[in-house]
Amino acid sequence: MTALSFTPSDIDALREQGLSYSEIGERFGITKDAARGLHSRWRLRRDAVPQYLPLRTPGGGSAGDDSTVGSALHADEPGPDRRGDPPRYVGFDIGYFDLEASGLNGSFGRLFSGACAHVIEGDEWVARIDAPEYRNKRYPSDDSRLALAIRDHLLTHDIIVSWNGKRGYNSKGRSGFDIPMLNARLIQPENRQRVIGRYAPKHVDLLKEIRKYIELHSFRLAAVEEFLELSESKNSILPRLWNKALDGDRDSLDYIVTHNLKDVRVLRLVFEEMRRAGLLERPSW
Repeated sequence: MTALSFTPSDIDALREQGLSYSEIGERFGITKDAARGLHSRWRLRRDAVPQYLPLRTPGGGSAGDDSTVGSALHADEPGPDRRGDPPRYVGFDIGYFDLEASGLNGSFGRLFSGACAHVIEGDEWVARIDAPEYRNKRYPSDDSRLALAIRDHLLTHDIIVSWNGKRGYNSKGRSGFDIPMLNARLIQPENRQRVIGRYAPKHVDLLKEIRKYIELHSFRLAAVEEFLELSESKNSILPRLWNKALDGDRDSLDYIVTHNLKDVRVLRLVFEEMRRAGLLERPSW
């Protein structure tokens, strides 16, 4: 991950002083979304209470059995009752992300939106080109602020997960869309921002992982979702809506953003299915 000149505790101290995330972002040179994301995840880890579970021996013994070897504290001291508490997650900060754009390359295409789902179900982040904080009123197709916000959000994670989002090569030549597309929009003359490069979070491209081990009729994310019969499903985008979004039509952009969010929800479910099946034991970073 890119080295930062501040820590999330610095953000916490400024929040205690009453500064907004926008003001904190300006002070540290990041977007308000990045400041909020760093702070909320840091607080989640700081406030998390460990689950005190008995350790089991290979024979299957637990606390109270003769085979017990111990517990996180003491076998005769039960852990805290967590029933009714909101879900907490302590571990790697994983972001399941996807971009929507008007084209397949950064020379002529523009970003419409970026979405990211997180480990806890319902914890999602989305940014769209027509949002007030990213919109250029004079040039509605200017995606420079949106690209920067997406980059900053992705850099708050330990691991990012995509579907065909990582640059690679196959028998047909180059492959991988999301990160190369984002980098192109970051380095465009109107933006000139640092790209996501060698110091990026660890990146697992599920398309490249699943192709190593199984054969399907199609490796589109929608086809994999249908094959696995997942609880979440994608929706298709009609060319008519895509073209209207280029003109800034809000209803069309709403539909594209919904599509974007469905993609990352499906991506998270596919990740869990692949993990359970043992397809991610040695992923290619």
